[in-house]
Amino acid sequence: MDSNNDSALKTHERLQDELLDQQSNMLKEHHGKQVVQPIHYKFGSYLIAVPGAGSLAAIRIDLPKESTRKKQVIFFAMHHAAHEFFFTDKHPYHKKTNFLYFGRKFLDYISDLDNIDEITVNLLKLFETHRVKVDKVKTQSSGLAFIKNCIQLALSKPEFYRNLSNIEQSYLAGLTKVKAAARDESTQKTLTAWFGEHGWLRREDVGIGHELYSRVASPRILIQSFRIMVASSLIGLQSAKNVLLDLLQDANITSSDLELFQPSEDFSSKAEYSSYNSKVLVNLLQKLKIFHDKHIEKKH
Repeated sequence: MDSNNDSALKTHERLQDELLDQQSNMLKEHHGKQVVQPIHYKFGSYLIAVPGAGSLAAIRIDLPKESTRKKQVIFFAMHHAAHEFFFTDKHPYHKKTNFLYFGRKFLDYISDLDNIDEITVNLLKLFETHRVKVDKVKTQSSGLAFIKNCIQLALSKPEFYRNLSNIEQSYLAGLTKVKAAARDESTQKTLTAWFGEHGWLRREDVGIGHELYSRVASPRILIQSFRIMVASSLIGLQSAKNVLLDLLQDANITSSDLELFQPSEDFSSKAEYSSYNSKVLVNLLQKLKIFHDKHIEKKH
């Protein structure tokens, strides 16, 4: 019996080492700005390690192996979502930043829960309440919808749900049935009221000074300035449009020479769609370059 237990333990440790090596290799590829090759997903990692995105730093979150099974299956679902968002090209970029922010908040929340086995299907509702009351965010900014999406995504993939028992699948599915609280009502303020609440702007050291404050605090002057800015922007755009049209006409480029952009639904992946758009733009720029080179030759 002891030998069987030792063998099972060694197998488990070997699988964990393989998962760690796999994620380490993916991170190296990402940081090296190489194209991440599709890597087969493996169920059951106790580590989520993903690179940063935008202004958000990379995260590395470990789940203690002695955690309860409910906490494990939730963590495994979030790990699957992380793999989908960061190491495939199936999802838009904002999924990465959402995971780095909301995903981390949720994982930190469940890691601090000692009574997770006593909580039924209202776990995500408790997370939403925690975010609103403790983190002081609005209900629509709690991240509840994103966490539900992560779990639902995992449950839709055979490589994930086939590793769960029927009870575990039902448990995760039940978590996603919770409805988000009603959105907080937005409150409107007049421009005068807003400036009245930010009197520190009058200060010369940390604000904009009394003179400039008096100017922008006037609704009439501010709206007039806004109108001038909009009008100037539109005039600039129109001028740029006219220059481009003249250039296309001089280069004898007609609509038949331009390839129309196809909708994203016509492509199997985001990467393929992005590559297609790049090719269309490159073709146009190449035609303009040919015209430019000929124009320079005529001058000489």
